[in-house]
Amino acid sequence: MLPDKFGRPVDLIQISASGRCQYSCSHCAVVKADTGVNLLPTDQILRFVRILAALGLTRARLIGGGEPLMRQDIVELTAGLVATRGIKTVSMSTNGKLLSEKSEGLKKAGLHHLFVTIPALDRELFKSITGSDGLDATLDGLKAALSHNILTTIRMTLLPGVNDDEMEKLMDFAIERGLDIYIIEGNPPGAVGRIGSQDIIVRISARHKLSRLEGASPFNHPWRLEGTNSAVKIVTADNARACGSCNRLWLSADGTVISCNMLTSNADLQYILEDDPTDEELARYAAKIALNKPMRGAIPCFRNMPTGEPQV
Repeated sequence: MLPDKFGRPVDLIQISASGRCQYSCSHCAVVKADTGVNLLPTDQILRFVRILAALGLTRARLIGGGEPLMRQDIVELTAGLVATRGIKTVSMSTNGKLLSEKSEGLKKAGLHHLFVTIPALDRELFKSITGSDGLDATLDGLKAALSHNILTTIRMTLLPGVNDDEMEKLMDFAIERGLDIYIIEGNPPGAVGRIGSQDIIVRISARHKLSRLEGASPFNHPWRLEGTNSAVKIVTADNARACGSCNRLWLSADGTVISCNMLTSNADLQYILEDDPTDEELARYAAKIALNKPMRGAIPCFRNMPTGEPQV
């Protein structure tokens, strides 16, 4: 087990793979432009994850903070993570725009779980939210992933006054395909009011009988939609995973190791690697980062994600 000083097991690393995105969603801080991000090389990412896995890490997620599929060697990175001894699951969050061309490679790489973000099924609304007419590409990518039998979940960031009327449509879309759906509360600039978890549950229960989903984190409000093959998980600002049970580290696209999204100072992995540390030295460095994760009481990390979409 890789513990911190409060006894919490750190078993998950969330990796931003590219640092850039094709979209310019108002609720996301990632810059659309193709800027020259000084990406941490794949071999260095894999080495760091291998060291962490030897210490007790068991899961890796390729996340936002840039669209993962925009990384040229994303399939190779995925395959390397899957092959890392001790890593049991590797998942990825994507906007799906490049999935049609990447899904076969991701399947061969052994990706365990794919989360495809769809903000709306209405074409003009999708374009308004993302700044791109990418709905067809996203839906084609989803279809390709399903054709390759990759376990896939739909994600929707719920933006009050923007796309909240699309929630039921996306749920029906997921149910028709036997997919689960994550509904994530977002707070876009200028938004008035918010839609809380209980509001969402009331709306869903008006159309579906709900039963608690066993074995899932209670912070995600996991519900089985009775009479379907789908489940819904609701991740909201007032019920996000509390800091007291935080089990993760983050690795940014440029190699910054983040132990808490409320911190302003973090570890620069690229700088450390310039000194060509041995595996033993790197292991001590990694263990120290995990050990010194701060405890921030019950303040939800959701409110403090610095870039990209909220992670679940």
